[in-house]
Parts: sequence; C-alpha cells; structure tokens
Amino acid sequence: MLPASGTFTADGNSGTLKAAGPVHFHVDGNFGSGQASLEYLAADGSWRTVANTAVTADADKEVRFKNPVKVRVALSGATSPSLYWELR
Repeated sequence: MLPASGTFTADGNSGTLKAAGPVHFHVDGNFGSGQASLEYLAADGSWRTVANTAVTADADKEVRFKNPVKVRVALSGATSPSLYWELR
C-alpha cells in the first residue's frame, strides 16, 4: 500500500506494493553507477519496467495506472549505492 519508502545499499528490489491511479516515483542519493526503475507485475507473472522510469540520477516521475497493479522499485548495476526511494 502506498505511500512507501526505503533505501537501497545494494542491488535489489523493494517489497511488492499495490498501486492504482496516479503514483509519484521519487529517487535520490548515490546510485553507485546503477539504474533505478519502477516495475509492475505483468499478467504473465514477469516484472516489467514501467515506461520512462529507468533513471541513473535523482528523479521524480509521475505514472498513472488505469487498473490496480502490483509494483516495486528495483536497483541494478550499482556498486556501494545509498539510494533513497519513495512511492506516493
């Protein structure tokens, strides 16, 4: 359930959260040369990156989901990150 937030200190994923309607995706801090993104659980059971949410620098993105969906924040390719994320 939103709002939710956390900090990445290594590659990984946040917990799974339920989202619907407008969602604000915020990330800031040290990316450790990695990439953060907002992902959704597709009907086939795979996690897919939400269009235009893969970032390598501090960012704020607004996403609108037509139907309720499960989402998570992912960080990959990072070395010693300290990255704050927030969904609201």
